[in-house]
Amino acid sequence: MLKSHHIAETNVIMMIGIKKFSTLCIASTAILSTFLMSPPIQAKDELKVIALVNSEPITNLELTDRVSYLRRVTQLKVSEEILRRDALQGLIADRLKQQFGKSIAPGTIPRLDSTAQKILDNNFGRNGKTGSLVLKELNIPQRTVLNKIKADILWSNALRLKFKRQFENIKKTAQQELNRLIQLKSEPQVRFSEIILLPNPNRSLEATLSLGEKIVAALDDGADFASIAQQYSDAATASRGGLVDWVFATRLPSEIRTPLLSTKIGEIVGPLSLGGQIFVLRKSEMRENGLLDPLETEIVLARAVAQIPLTASIEKRQMASDLLHQQTKSINSCSDMAEFASTLAPDISPMLENLTIGSLTPQLQKVILDLDVGEKTTPLAFSEGMVVFMLCDKKAPELDLPDLKEIEQAELEKLVSTLSGRFLLRLQRQASIIYRDNTT
Repeated sequence: MLKSHHIAETNVIMMIGIKKFSTLCIASTAILSTFLMSPPIQAKDELKVIALVNSEPITNLELTDRVSYLRRVTQLKVSEEILRRDALQGLIADRLKQQFGKSIAPGTIPRLDSTAQKILDNNFGRNGKTGSLVLKELNIPQRTVLNKIKADILWSNALRLKFKRQFENIKKTAQQELNRLIQLKSEPQVRFSEIILLPNPNRSLEATLSLGEKIVAALDDGADFASIAQQYSDAATASRGGLVDWVFATRLPSEIRTPLLSTKIGEIVGPLSLGGQIFVLRKSEMRENGLLDPLETEIVLARAVAQIPLTASIEKRQMASDLLHQQTKSINSCSDMAEFASTLAPDISPMLENLTIGSLTPQLQKVILDLDVGEKTTPLAFSEGMVVFMLCDKKAPELDLPDLKEIEQAELEKLVSTLSGRFLLRLQRQASIIYRDNTT
């Protein structure tokens, strides 16, 4: 599902979004560093460890921040128990991602803070305000979002190093995809956003489907798709709100293609259960004719108008039509058509330039699409009267191909999404996870 990369330090700029939150190092040091820049802890906010992930702590304050953030940005109508469970599982996943990322891709670490801050400001910025300011105005702790972004950066870079062989063919795959775009330039394409949910050790497929249903309900009530995708989606597109670039409709599984193509622009599809994953989609745009939409063809028309009131009888309009047909029958050039039209209706411009076929009325579109340059229409009824059009020039739209780097990025994200879920599940099963609270 569809509109750049080196390894190690350079890679840190990537924000292949995968999901969840970030980091602490070793128990006491980690807790201190995480909250060093936070507001003073009130007496009622007693700091305690609620879970250990391979000996690294998750605190009650982190969980409180995460729950508050999820509640605010996703608007999901779920119980506090379910929200706390999902938030804690997200924090656990992020600990695992960071641990793995630091061990496999240490070159990412030196620029991690600055890169995460840049991504935060870009992703959450609104109306000229930086993301930091927006979060502050919403009373959302910035550390909550930064920790998630850091985990995502480390994870995506580490996956590329861990599965280096699979990623070696990205450039070749992208070139093949570009060639396919050229060959199938007229095939229908669809653009959409996605939220992909994966079961985890504490959330069955049935519970994940139930979460998908609640997400759809929230979206129907006006919740922001991008915000939910950023916090819940397990796809690599999560960091940019789930946006998938243009995809050939025929490349989608039929279980997704059929409902997606049949729905209207802007509508939600799902939740769909496919291959052990839950999909929630929103259709954004559709190219019925692929990259070469004939309605984008630029044209120049000449027209001759026999003025007759709309209130005229059918007989009089037919007589005007027959006469105009006879008068234009022998005209074979646009210059002759324009000259004749100027004598027939001096107050109406005979030439129509800088048009696209899509800008014409639906009635005229169908007629003009079938014309070659120099050909005329039969007399057609318009508000001005009976009109004969001649096609003077036609320029097909240029093939608007995406940049190869964009295609590489899309292919990279697809591979990251494929590898991420399976490998994270393996890490979760192998990890030492100790709960010190009943928030599971």
